[in-house]
Amino acid sequence: MPLLHQTPGSWAEYRDVLPLLGATHRAIAMDERLPRITAPATVLCGQDDDPSLPSFEPMVRALPAKGHLVPGAGVPFPEQRPEEFARLVREAVASAEVAAG
Repeated sequence: MPLLHQTPGSWAEYRDVLPLLGATHRAIAMDERLPRITAPATVLCGQDDDPSLPSFEPMVRALPAKGHLVPGAGVPFPEQRPEEFARLVREAVASAEVAAG
C-alpha cells in the first residue's frame, strides 16, 4: 500500500498511479466512513472519467450530496473544463451557504 501514502506531484503522475490502485481506488471512495459525513457535499465527475465513474452514484448515495455527471468531460475534468468546474463549485458553495442560513 505504499502508493496510497505518496502524493503525486502532478496530474501525469496521478494518472500513472491510478491503474495500479485499481479496485483499491474504488474501495477508498466507498469507505464505510462516508455515511458519517453530515456536511453538504457535491460530487463532480466527468462522464468520460472511466476510473471514477463506477464510484460516482454510490458516493452520491452514501453522502448527503448532489451529484453532477458532466457530459463530455473526462480526466482531469477541472483542467478540461475550468469554467464549468468553477461554476459548479460556486453553485455548491452558494447552496451550502443558503442551507446554513
